[in-house]
Amino acid sequence: MASACTSAACRQQPASCSERGPWAAARRPLLPLPLLPPAAARRLRPCAALADEQRRKPVKQMEFVYMGAEEAAAAEAAAEAAWEQGMKEFADLQEWLLFRTWRFGLLFSGYLLFAASGEAAFCELLGAAAGYGYFKWLIADVSKLQPGDYIPMMEADKVEPQLARWAAKLFAAYRTALQPRLLVLPALLAAAAAYNAAAAPEDQLGLVEQGCLLGGFLSWKVALVLKIYEDLKPRPLTEEEILRQQRPMLVEVEDVKLDLRGIARKKGEEEQQPQQPQSPLPQQQAEGQPRT
Repeated sequence: MASACTSAACRQQPASCSERGPWAAARRPLLPLPLLPPAAARRLRPCAALADEQRRKPVKQMEFVYMGAEEAAAAEAAAEAAWEQGMKEFADLQEWLLFRTWRFGLLFSGYLLFAASGEAAFCELLGAAAGYGYFKWLIADVSKLQPGDYIPMMEADKVEPQLARWAAKLFAAYRTALQPRLLVLPALLAAAAAYNAAAAPEDQLGLVEQGCLLGGFLSWKVALVLKIYEDLKPRPLTEEEILRQQRPMLVEVEDVKLDLRGIARKKGEEEQQPQQPQSPLPQQQAEGQPRT
């Protein structure tokens, strides 16, 4: 009997599949400890305390959807198709961004070759190559994310109390943001500074060359700006989108007759009526004395 009471108190209450709350047996209170044998009461006391603690915690309501074998297979197939479609769109986005990145780097380098100098064009090519590598590294980090992976920010959101949660979120943000790829730009600038320190004064990189080096590195951001513009710019609607839109409808407003002359006449009569002056209270009543 003691083992049966212990297992009944320690196990988690199952959810109801009939959407009518827990089972009827789960609503029954446990037997009071004094009515149990001493040995059973000693064994049951920790489990009863654990059950009380679990009962005080907020319970999340779960909705169950019953599906047959065919419906479950169809749902899994739809989820798999949606996953494949999303991965295909992500691959297309990668190809689009990378193509615009190196194309802008080449075009800008050709412009600098004729507008500035060969040194500026070469520095821009070096910066564009570094930016292209950084962008590839960023895409690789994003591609490594899979469903069910450990996400520090989501885990930090579960920390209690609130002050500790804020500290955990701050640590998770820096942990996620500080990646080795962020060292690409400092390494590029350090290499330019080391070249200027080792080269002769006439061979050192000037401000134009250093600016071209930095501009070439930021060429991958130009691809992002172009993508944002392509997604946000106005475009003509297709025939399907036009047919999908709801047609405008005119709402009939009830016609209310207003007698403007009658309203003006009534207002004038109210203004012409003399206001009756209020009779002043006797001085005895004003002073609080009773009238005789």
